Amino acid sequence: MSARSLLRSQLRSAWRRTMRGPYSGRQINSERGLQVHFCISLLTEFTKSAVGRHLFVEPVVLFPDATKRYPDLVICNARRVIGVIEFKYTPRARPIVGKDMNTLHRFASSGKSVVLANDRFRGIAEAKQYSVAPDAVLCWAAVYAGNLAELPARALSSIGSRFVRLDAITRDGDEVEIP
Repeated sequence: MSARSLLRSQLRSAWRRTMRGPYSGRQINSERGLQVHFCISLLTEFTKSAVGRHLFVEPVVLFPDATKRYPDLVICNARRVIGVIEFKYTPRARPIVGKDMNTLHRFASSGKSVVLANDRFRGIAEAKQYSVAPDAVLCWAAVYAGNLAELPARALSSIGSRFVRLDAITRDGDEVEIP
């Protein structure tokens, strides 16, 4: 059984539901819209499985070397980052993947704790520090036109078995294809 098999299964189910439902229903018009509908589907999966998870949409992530990244979605349990997702929404074009792969690589190579900061929060709370689970799922989820996108082998080799890709391939006048 692969590491984080439940989370991997939940990601795939939420992706299919998002593509077959809101995307096919013409309700998604931007990457932010994709994030919203995917998060709703993912939270439904978490509820069905009765697992406690926290979703952070576009958090500021501070790495120990003071590097900042802004991943599209971070999934945490009570103590650890267990998933990071980079979305790409280019339903009429080919995706550009470099920045997304760099962010996922950064999480893959981070053996230490990261801080999820919310600089705009004005209540009483400290930024929460999480360790990145050694088996955290690092996911690229993309809606794009054409054929299956090629991802850079160098980036994928650094991420290894932690990588999950969720593709939705669009073609004019045709149903979305989920390979």
